[in-house]
Amino acid sequence: MMSNILDIMLTFLLLSLAIGTLMGTIRLFKGPSHMDRLVALEFLGGLSICALIWMGLNFSDTVVLDVALIVALLGFLSTCSMAKWLERENP
Repeated sequence: MMSNILDIMLTFLLLSLAIGTLMGTIRLFKGPSHMDRLVALEFLGGLSICALIWMGLNFSDTVVLDVALIVALLGFLSTCSMAKWLERENP
């Protein structure tokens, strides 16, 4: 019984990640502005962090959780620097 519920939750999670990735990729390529693309890239980074955390917890691998933390820090720093650069370009 419990296995069926976990399988349904896992399927829902993976389907949600796939739909979110598709929507984020469309916004990344479609635009219309640079800030929209930056937000889409940050969204895709967040989805990848969610996938890495799920993998780390599911397979009991702490190295994957460390990689997720590094990806989160790099995503934050790159978003801050790109926002600063875009703000300076378009005041």
